Amino acid sequence: MSAGSFTNYMNFQYLGGITVSEYRSGAVGGSSLYIDPAAAANLTAVYIYALAGTNRQLRTNLITHSSGGKREMFLNTAAARQSPPGDIRPAGIVASWTEDVTRFKGERGQYLLY
Repeated sequence: MSAGSFTNYMNFQYLGGITVSEYRSGAVGGSSLYIDPAAAANLTAVYIYALAGTNRQLRTNLITHSSGGKREMFLNTAAARQSPPGDIRPAGIVASWTEDVTRFKGERGQYLLY
């Protein structure tokens, strides 16, 4: 997998507070993720986009190649499981849980101590 292609893909997603750069140390290379501590980054969304970028590079669907338990633990969405290889639509997956997140944030308010 080309770190440059993956890095470009991730930066093109405009994930608030996230910057990805190429990393190289001798023969080892990859991508480095920087998270701005002042930004309200959605780290679960970053994971979904990174998974989609990896699938895109490898021309596969890592979710469909995972065991059921791992698949359910990390990403329990029908859209992700049924996507063709390399074709996970991260924006749709992230949007699919937006309503639940909003509801949860409203319900948790009474339990927050700070």
